[in-house]
Amino acid sequence: MIQKSETNIIEVIRDNIDKQKCLKVMKCILLVISICAVSVIGFTIYRLKKPQNYISPVAKDSIEMQTAELLAGPDGAFVYKFITTDEYKNSDYIFIDTNQEN
Repeated sequence: MIQKSETNIIEVIRDNIDKQKCLKVMKCILLVISICAVSVIGFTIYRLKKPQNYISPVAKDSIEMQTAELLAGPDGAFVYKFITTDEYKNSDYIFIDTNQEN
């Protein structure tokens, strides 16, 4: 009787250890899945909420601005960066301005 109760206790302890290992693995898998889901949702919200088209001035100390000021001379220059996130189809029309006098 004592031998049987000892084996029962040992079996219960082993079962608990196995269940704890399984629970840890399930927690890790659930954590990875939830991190992936939150990342996808966050990226989708970011893509939907960010500005689609806007204009921002170029920094005064940037190379582009310095080059524009050198080319503009005393008149000064205003350089802007155009940000477009909309996808546009290729234009079917090409406008060419040529000198027809010669």
